[in-house]
Amino acid sequence: MSNPTTLRALGVLWGVMALAFLITAAFIWAGRPPWPRLLWWVSLASLMVVLIALWASIVGVFIDIAPLAIAWRARLVPAPRASMIMSS
Repeated sequence: MSNPTTLRALGVLWGVMALAFLITAAFIWAGRPPWPRLLWWVSLASLMVVLIALWASIVGVFIDIAPLAIAWRARLVPAPRASMIMSS
């Protein structure tokens, strides 16, 4: 994959993924309820980009597995109720 057009396209994809992760981080920071699903899909999309460019980013596979695991775990744990948060 040394074609300049392919490298530019991958660069754009990496930029889009970085922006998507920043948006996801804002959702997590704001405590928005859909953040686990958003993190799951963004991490999965990032993993697909990594698999396309595997020759250059094998470490990315391991990096993307961590947020996938966090999103999966967050789906399994029920979110605290607002009344429980206010009483603390």
